[in-house]
Amino acid sequence: MAEKKNILYVGGLDENVTQEMLYSAFIPFGDLVSAELALDHGSKAQHKGFGFVHFEDIDDAIAAQDNMHLSELLGRTIKVTTAKPSKLMAGSNRAIWDDDEYKKEHLSMPEPGIVANDDKKENEDNNDDEDE
Repeated sequence: MAEKKNILYVGGLDENVTQEMLYSAFIPFGDLVSAELALDHGSKAQHKGFGFVHFEDIDDAIAAQDNMHLSELLGRTIKVTTAKPSKLMAGSNRAIWDDDEYKKEHLSMPEPGIVANDDKKENEDNNDDEDE
C-alpha cells in the first residue's frame, strides 16, 4: 500500500495550541483537507501534544514540511514529518478473543448446548439415583 505523503505529523505542540491555530499555521502552504489534534480524553490537557495536517496536494505538504519542521509555534519547537500509518490500525477493530487461534489456545470451553463427556456421565448418574 502506498504511503500517503500528503498527511503530516506535527509534534511538540504546546497545550494551548488549538485546532484553528494548527490550521492557520499550515494554510499558507496550500489547501488543507483537515487539521486535527490528537485529543486526550483522560487528562486535563486538550490534546496529546501532536496532530495531523492533511493537504490536498503532495507538493504543498512537502513545502509545509520543509518550512515548518523545527520551527516555533507558541514558543515551542515543533517537529513536522510525513505521517506514518499506525501499527495498531491493522486489525485493531477486532478483539483478541475474536481470533480463532487465540480461542483454540486459551478458551477450551465447549460450544453452548454441548455437554462435556464427564458432565454428561455425572448427569446420567444423577438421573439414575432419582429413579430409585
